[in-house]
Amino acid sequence: MVYPQKESKQVGDSLAASAQRPLVLIGFSYGADDVIRISRRLEKLDKTVDLLITIDPVTPPRVPANVRSSVNYYQSNGLADALPWLRGVALTSDDPSTPLVNADLRKTRKDLLQPDTSHATIAGHAKLHAEIVRQVVGVVAPARTLGEEKNQKPEE
Repeated sequence: MVYPQKESKQVGDSLAASAQRPLVLIGFSYGADDVIRISRRLEKLDKTVDLLITIDPVTPPRVPANVRSSVNYYQSNGLADALPWLRGVALTSDDPSTPLVNADLRKTRKDLLQPDTSHATIAGHAKLHAEIVRQVVGVVAPARTLGEEKNQKPEE
């Protein structure tokens, strides 16, 4: 589901009450910052976030230890990264053992960069969408298969 940034508190409340696994959170810009804050709230309730995907976070807090895997797609902008808006920056984590990938589209993931990529357009690019879908399927499909195996009745 897609929620506007102004509803992040309600989303966090809902997930805290009923989150089921696998849990994948995805956010863009200030929404990316918010999904990290939601993850922090879930950590206090001893709930796991299986995959956290952020796109061009602006003023992100550290990724909490309850996040099993995190991928941050952003684009560095040189000196403009010093300004706390219209930018994407790398993430850091509370737990250095947690897999955290910072994929800078201008440096390490040039294959995802499109000519008109800016902070305003990055979240709408087809190449990035396809990569994000691949990441989500990689978490959800194995969990779904495992759940189906548990629910199968033994053959007689």
